[in-house]
Amino acid sequence: MSSDKSDIPAGNPQQPALDDAPEPAEAQPAPHFIIGIGASAGGFEALEQFFSAMPGDCGASFVVVQHLSPDHKSLMVELLSKHTPMRVCQAEENVPLVPNTIYLIPPKAVMTAASGHLHLAAREDRPVPNYPIDVFFNSLAENSGDKAVAIILSGTGSDGSRGIRAIKQEGGMVMVQDVDSAKFDGMPRNAIATGLADFIMPPSRMPEELLNYLRHPVVQDSLRAQTGLREDDDRLNQIYLALKQQTGVDFTLYKQSTVLRRVERRLSINHITGLSDYVAFLNQTPEEITALYNDLLIGVTNFFRDPEAFAALTTRVLPEIFKERRSTIRIWTTGCSTGEEPYSLAILMREYMEAAGEIRDVKIFATDIDKNALEFASNGLYPENIATDVSRERLQKFFMHRDDGYQIIKPIREMVIFAAHNIIKDPPFNKIDLLSCRNLLIYLQPVLQQKVMAFFNFALNENGFLFLGSSETVGGFANYFNLSDPKWKIYHSQGKHIPLDLEGFSITPPQPRIPGKPRLPGLRRRDDLESQTLEALFDELVARYLPPTVVVDENHEVVHVMGEVDRYLKLRPGRTSLDVAALLRQDLVIAVETGLNKVSRENTEVLYTDVRLEEDGTPLRLDLSIRPFATPGSGPRLYALTFREGEAPATEPLAEHFDLDAKARQRILDLEHELQYNKENLQATIEEVETTNEELQATNEELLSANEELQSTNEELQSVNEELITVNAEYQNKIQELTDLNNDVNNLLSSTNIGVLFLDRDLCVRKFTTAAKEEINLMDFDVGRPLSHISFNFDFDGLVDAAGRVLKTLTPFEAEVGSARGRRLFLRILPYVTVDNVIKGVVLTFVDVTGIKQAEEKVRTLSLAVEESQTARTQADQRCDFLAAVVDSSPDAVVGLDLAGTIISWNRAAVSLYGYEPAEALGRNVRMLVPEDARDQVHDTLARTGRGERVPPYTARRQRRDGSAFAARLTVTPVVSAAGTVVGATVTVRETTPDDAL
Repeated sequence: MSSDKSDIPAGNPQQPALDDAPEPAEAQPAPHFIIGIGASAGGFEALEQFFSAMPGDCGASFVVVQHLSPDHKSLMVELLSKHTPMRVCQAEENVPLVPNTIYLIPPKAVMTAASGHLHLAAREDRPVPNYPIDVFFNSLAENSGDKAVAIILSGTGSDGSRGIRAIKQEGGMVMVQDVDSAKFDGMPRNAIATGLADFIMPPSRMPEELLNYLRHPVVQDSLRAQTGLREDDDRLNQIYLALKQQTGVDFTLYKQSTVLRRVERRLSINHITGLSDYVAFLNQTPEEITALYNDLLIGVTNFFRDPEAFAALTTRVLPEIFKERRSTIRIWTTGCSTGEEPYSLAILMREYMEAAGEIRDVKIFATDIDKNALEFASNGLYPENIATDVSRERLQKFFMHRDDGYQIIKPIREMVIFAAHNIIKDPPFNKIDLLSCRNLLIYLQPVLQQKVMAFFNFALNENGFLFLGSSETVGGFANYFNLSDPKWKIYHSQGKHIPLDLEGFSITPPQPRIPGKPRLPGLRRRDDLESQTLEALFDELVARYLPPTVVVDENHEVVHVMGEVDRYLKLRPGRTSLDVAALLRQDLVIAVETGLNKVSRENTEVLYTDVRLEEDGTPLRLDLSIRPFATPGSGPRLYALTFREGEAPATEPLAEHFDLDAKARQRILDLEHELQYNKENLQATIEEVETTNEELQATNEELLSANEELQSTNEELQSVNEELITVNAEYQNKIQELTDLNNDVNNLLSSTNIGVLFLDRDLCVRKFTTAAKEEINLMDFDVGRPLSHISFNFDFDGLVDAAGRVLKTLTPFEAEVGSARGRRLFLRILPYVTVDNVIKGVVLTFVDVTGIKQAEEKVRTLSLAVEESQTARTQADQRCDFLAAVVDSSPDAVVGLDLAGTIISWNRAAVSLYGYEPAEALGRNVRMLVPEDARDQVHDTLARTGRGERVPPYTARRQRRDGSAFAARLTVTPVVSAAGTVVGATVTVRETTPDDAL
C-alpha cells in the first residue's frame, strides 16, 4: 500500500436566487452524490454534450468548476440552461448542495465543499497559475468521501490531475474525456497519465455510465448507510490469491475494511453485484486484477505535505543529525509513491546545509512496491499544478520549467535513490539517520504493523529519527523510542535493537531500480563464473612472479597496483590523494618524478640503477624501471613503475646509474621551467577568467532577471489564455444566438407587407423592408444616406421635419396620406429605443389602409338604411319590453327553454322560487331544477312539445339551489316561430302542497 500517496458576484439575475432552494441554508442536505466537473478551454462544448444526455432526475448535485476570467461576466448560466432540464445557478456562499441542481463557480472565486454546502473565497491576485479544480476536488474528497465523482473535460494545463487522486483515495469515481473528442487535450491527457481514470470516453457517453454507477445496488446501500458487502473470507482469499499470483504482492494482512471498500468500487464500476461473480470476472480478466491492484496502491501525496511537519524536522531533527558528524547522512522514505516526499526531504536537506554552511553527502533511499510510481518518480517531472504546494523561490531554485511541467534539477535527483521494495517481506535498510513512513501503517493489520515497526527499529542508527506523521504511532514499541514531537509523531531512537528474525528474507540489500534492466537475484551466468576464476588466477600469478609495480596515468595518478608495494608507497593522514608523488616515500620522489618527465618527453623506457634508500638505518639499493604504454585507439597513456631490489641486468642497454645530485639538479631545473611556464599561463588565464567572469556575472544576472520575468509572464499568459478561451466559447455561442435572431428579424422584415424604415439619430437610412420601396424610392446602396436626399411617392412634404420633431420630443407622430398609386397610407413615426432605454433614431411605418377606407364608405351607405329601420325596431323593442315586463311581474315562475332544455329566460318569481340568480341560471340545462329520479320526465315533455303535441298541466317535484325538494304545478306552452315551427317552450311553475305532487 503506497503512502503519501475581491468581490464575489451574486447569482445571475435571470436565474432564481439560491435562497429559493427547497432547503434552507442552515439545513443539512440528505446524503447524495456530488458530481464535480472540471473544464477549461473548449469545455462548454463538452458540458453541452454531457448535460444534453443527462436526465433531470438523477438525484445528484453537479458542481462545474471552470477557469473564468476575473474581468468577464460569465454567460454560462444562461447558455447551459438551454441544454438541461435541471436548475442551473451560480454558486453563492454557504449554499446547500441540492439534488438535481447544477452549480457554477463565479468569476474571481475559489470554491470548496464542506458539510454539504459550498463555500467561496476571493481568488488571490498573484502571478501564479490558478488551479480551482484541484482545490475543489480536494475539498470534495474530504466532504463526500466515496459519494464523490470527479469528471475532467476539455482544457489546457494539468488542473484536476492532483484532485482526482484525492477522490480515488477516498473511494470515489473518476471519469475523463478521451483526448480524441477533447477540443483541448491538456487536462484530459494529464488526468489519464495518472492512471486513475475509471472511464475514458466522450462526454455524450458519460451520463449512461454515470447513471449505471449511481444506481448500482452496492452504491445505493452506501447511501442508506448499509454495508454493501460482507466479509466473505473464502471469496476474499480468492481475490488475495489472484492479486498475489499476478503482482507478487500479498494483501492478506492489509485491513479488510480498506480492501472491501476498493472491491465495492470495482463491483459498481463493472456492474457486478456479488463477490462470487467478481471472483469469476477476475479470473477471466487479467486487466481487472491490475486495475484493483492500482486502486489498492493509491496514495495521496504532494510536495511539502503538512508544512508544519517539515518545519518541525528542520528545527528538531536536522540539527541533531548533523551533530553526529557522519560523513554520509542516510534517509529512508517508505511508500514513497510518486516521489514528492523524498524530493521534499532532499530540498529540505539542501536548504539546511546551505544555511549552515556545512555540506554533507546525503543519500535518500525512496522505496515502494508500485513500479509504475517509481518510474514516474525517477524522472522527477511533475505537472505545473505543483506550484500550489511549492513556493516560487523553491520552484526557481530546485526545478527546471519544461513545456509540460516542472522537473527536479539534477543535483537534487542525484540525492535520491529509488528502489522497488516490499516492506513486508524484503529486509530493511540499515544505518538510517531519518526514516519517514507516513500514512502506510494505517492500512496494515496490527500484527503486520508490529513486524514493520521491528524492521524500522533495526534500520535506525542509535540516535536515528522516525517520522510517522499525525495519523500513526509506534504502538507497542514505545520503550524503544522517545517522542520528540507529539503532533507530528517524530520519534528519537533509544538505540535498543531487538533481535530481528530475517528467516525467509533475502539478505541482499535492495538495489536501485534501473529502468530497462530488471534485477534477477540468484542468477549467474556461466561466463561470469569463468571470468571470476581467471581473474583470481591472474592475481595469483602477478603476486608470485611480477616485481612490485605501480601503474599511473598521464596525470601521474595511481590507477592500478600489482604486488607488494607497501615499502615504496604509503597512505598519509588527511585527505586522500591518488597522486603518486603524494604516496611515494620521500627518498623516491625525485627519481620517480624525473623518470616520468623523461619518459613523457622521449616516449622511451627509462631504467635507473643504484637508487639508494635507507630503511630503519640500513642502506638499501633499488633499481627503478618506468615503461610507457598506450591503450588501443586514441586512449590515454599509462606508465608502469617497477621496483627491483639488487643490480640491473648487465645486458640491459637502457640502464643508467642514478646520480642523486645530478637528477636533483635536473629535477629542480625542470620544475623551474615548468613553474615559470605555469605562472605565465596562469597569469594570462587569470586575467581572461576575471574578464570573462565579470561579463558572465553580469550576463547571468540579466538572464536570471529576464528568466524570472519571462517565466512569470508565461504563467500569467497561460492562465489568461485559458480564461480567454473559455470567454471566447461563451461569446461564440452568444454570437450564434444573435445570428439566428438576426436571421429571424431579416426574414420578418422581408416577408411583411408593412413598409418599415429605420433612421439613425442623424436621420440617415439604417434599414428598410421591401414594402417600404413601394412608397419611398430606396435602393440597397441607399443605406447611410440622409432621408432628405430621398424622394417619396406620397403627398406629404413635411416628413423630414416630422421625423426630427419625434427625435427631439419623443412624441409619436401619425398621419393619413395619399399615395401616387391611388392608395391611402397610414404613416406613423416612433422613436427607436434600445433595451438600455437609449434613443438611437426613429422608425417610420407605412400601413396600407385603402381597404379600410373603402369599408368605411360602405358603412356610411348602409347607415342610412339602418337609421330608417331603427324607428320600426324601436317600436318593436317597446312592445318586447312591455311583454318582458309582464312576464317579469308574474307571481308565477316563468322559465323559457329551447328544445334541448337550455334556460334562455328567467323572471323574478323564478329567482324567489328556485334561489338561482339570472346569471347563474341562464345558459344551463333545466335538469338542474329537477330531482335526479325525475329528469327523464323533463326530456319526454320537451320532446312532445317539439312534436307539436299539447302537454296538459301536471304536478311534479322540483329542486331548489340548496337541494331541498318541493311540489309544483307546471304549465308548458310551446313557442312558435314566424315560420310556424316550435322552437322552444315556456314553463309556468307554481309551488303547491306536497300532497298535490304525489
